[in-house]
Formats: sequence, C-alpha cells, structure tokens
Amino acid sequence: MFAAILKPIIKESLREVLTEAEAERAAQEPKFLTRQQVAEMLGVSLVTVHSYINRGFLESKKIGHKTLFSEAFNTSASENTGLCAIYLDS
Repeated sequence: MFAAILKPIIKESLREVLTEAEAERAAQEPKFLTRQQVAEMLGVSLVTVHSYINRGFLESKKIGHKTLFSEAFNTSASENTGLCAIYLDS
C-alpha cells in the first residue's frame, strides 16, 4: 500500500535530481569550437584560420582529424578580431 504511494514520489524526485545533475555536468564540460565557427566569428576564411594557427596567433587542439578551439576563445573573440591587422602587417 505504501509502496504504491511512495513509488511515484520517489521516481519523480530521482528524475529531478538526475536532470539537475546532468545540467551541472554539462555546464562544467569544456566546449569546443570548430575551425569553421572560428572563421565565421573572425570574419576570415579557413585558410586564414590555418595561417593564424601556424603563426601562433590562435591556439588549437587536434582531436582525431579535427582541429578544435576551446570555447574560452569565444569569450576573447573581440580581442582576437584584430588578428587581420596583425596578419597583414607581418
């Protein structure tokens, strides 16, 4: 009798806790941007992004066959938009 009453309450409580835990975990995981996303943010081509990586203007990670950038790059994108001027002056 009590089991029939408690089971839905416990089930719903567990669902809420697991949903919150998943949201917290997702927020803590590092996020990455692709070369295409970085190129669009900077308003440059993929070739230019590749050049910036080779010149040390951008820091990237190779994961498998993909070149990825930390999402922290996104927070400092306004600083990095000056890369075009740096590239042309080099």
